[in-house]
Amino acid sequence: MTNNKLIFKKNINNQGIPITNCFFDDDPENILATMVEDVPENFQEPLYLQKSIVVSVPYNDDGTRIEISIWFSPNESNEKMSEVIQSYFDWRFKNLKDKNTSMSFDDNGKLVLNFN
Repeated sequence: MTNNKLIFKKNINNQGIPITNCFFDDDPENILATMVEDVPENFQEPLYLQKSIVVSVPYNDDGTRIEISIWFSPNESNEKMSEVIQSYFDWRFKNLKDKNTSMSFDDNGKLVLNFN
């Protein structure tokens, strides 16, 4: 990635949905990715981004999960977007670094992260 600092700005919309936009500090108008937690069916997708994947993440040890829908810029390389998305998970779910995890796809194509 560039030397610019990656910024994650989390907002709660008027429907109570947590939405995080990711951009470089020197270009806040250029959204690289949008991550939305537990997207309801009537959610309006960001038209300027492509949907990539839904990731089901364990939120804590009691089995609670969060589904993160990720939309990313079609103008950036896959490598850059992979780094951006990994940085988001490191920022949002700091406790995952300390856990032994595994990933698999379910029958619906959702990426499921599990604690081992």
